[in-house]
Order: sequence, then structure tokens, then C-alpha cells
Amino acid sequence: MAVASSELSNVRSSVIFEIFLTINRWCLLVWLLIESLSFVYKNATIIYPNQGYFAGE
Repeated sequence: MAVASSELSNVRSSVIFEIFLTINRWCLLVWLLIESLSFVYKNATIIYPNQGYFAGE
């Protein structure tokens, strides 16, 4: 029984670890997307400074 319970706890911890890795991967992807979008937006305002005025009007 002890072997079975330790096996079960190992499976449970590995499943939790897999979920943790998946969440981390998605958080990293979302963060990279936001960072790249903000980077592109900053560069666009630098390259096209009139864009803000057009948006304001």
C-alpha cells in the first residue's frame, strides 16, 4: 500500500507540475505579445509622430 500511495503522490505532483508549466508558458506568451505590441506602438509613434494628432482629431 505504501508503494501505491507514493506512486499516486508522484503522479499527482507531476500533474500539478505539468499544469504549472502550462500556465507559465501561457503567461510568458501573453507577456511577450504585450511587450511586442507596446514596442511596436512606441516605434510607430516615433516613426509617425503625426499619428497621435490624427487619432486626437
